[in-house]
Amino acid sequence: MSSFSVTSVSSSEAPPDSNIFYNATKTTENKFSGMSFRDAYFDRNSQKLLLIGSIAATIFLSYNGILPSVICTVALFQMKSTAITIAISIALFSAKNLITGETFTQGKSNYSIKLKNLGPIYCTILIPFYEEAIFRSALQSKILIPTCSYLLPAATYTFLGFQMPIATAVAITIAAALFGAIHYGNDHQNSDIQACNAFFLGIRLGILHYQSGILASFFGHMLNNTFFLIIPNQRNEEKISEEDLVEIPTNSD
Repeated sequence: MSSFSVTSVSSSEAPPDSNIFYNATKTTENKFSGMSFRDAYFDRNSQKLLLIGSIAATIFLSYNGILPSVICTVALFQMKSTAITIAISIALFSAKNLITGETFTQGKSNYSIKLKNLGPIYCTILIPFYEEAIFRSALQSKILIPTCSYLLPAATYTFLGFQMPIATAVAITIAAALFGAIHYGNDHQNSDIQACNAFFLGIRLGILHYQSGILASFFGHMLNNTFFLIIPNQRNEEKISEEDLVEIPTNSD
C-alpha cells in the first residue's frame, strides 16, 4: 500500500502555533519509500494493475482446476451481482433526482481523498478482510444465527433462490442491514445510495459465507471493491491535487 506520511517542514516555515504534517510536494521525500507525490501516484497505479492481474490469474487457475472451483463460482456470482447493483444504483439515483432535484456528480470529496490516501491494497484486501471477519464471521455466524435459531421455528425457506433455515435468512438480512448502516456515514454526497447498495451486497456476501465460508465472501467482497471503488476512483484521483494532503494532526515527538 502506498503511504503518504510525510515529514514536517522546518520551524521557520511552519506556523508557530501548529504541529502538523505538510504536503509531500512542499517538504521532503516520503519518509517510508522515498517517493515523491508523482512517483507514489504511479505506484498506486501499479498496485491496481497488480491487483486486477492477480484476480484474473486466480480466476483462470480456478477455471482450469488448479485452484478450488469455488473461486470461479464466486466470480460468476459476483458478475451477476454487479449487474444487479448497477441496475439498483441507476434506479436509486433516478428516484433521488425526482424527489430532491439533485443530480449525480462524481468529483473530489473527503471520501475520495480518503480512498486515495488509504491506497488500493487497503481498499481491496484489508477492508474486505476485517469487514467480513466482523459482519459475516462474528456477527452473522456467531451471534445472529444462534440467536435467531433459538427464537424462530426450525423451518427451511427459499431465500433469493437458496434453501436455508428461516433463522439463517433473518440473520443474513440483519447483518446486511447493519453493514449498510455503517456505510451511510461515509462523507460524500451519495452515502445514502451507497448504504442501500451495501445492504444488498451484505445479503449476497452473507449467502456466500453461509454456502461456502469466509474465503468465498472475502473474495466476493474483494471483487466488489475492485470494481466499484478502485477502477471508478481513477478519475477522482486525477482531480485530487497535492493540496488535499495537508494539515494532518500529529503528536509531538
